[in-house]
Amino acid sequence: SPVEVSGARQAVEEYFRAADSGKAENVRDTFWPSGRFEGVSKGTLISMSGEEFATKNFKGQPPSYVNNVKRTIEWINVSGPAGGASLAACGRRKWQE
Repeated sequence: SPVEVSGARQAVEEYFRAADSGKAENVRDTFWPSGRFEGVSKGTLISMSGEEFATKNFKGQPPSYVNNVKRTIEWINVSGPAGGASLAACGRRKWQE
């Protein structure tokens, strides 16, 4: 439903804020305590709790390339209590971190 997709979009936008700011709180606030992050990163399947994902990936400082990246939502699909999304980050990155 449009309401479910809207809620999923808000969660993804919180993830984008975390990615741009480096603040794990944005991700922690998005996941339910039992929530999981499932995805592919650099060709590797990853599966972890929302807390683990926040702690591992967000250190409190914006990444050096934050002004060179545009993040977009390619699609969102919600069915009952589960949902999925495809996200893209395009632009020049400076991998000095």
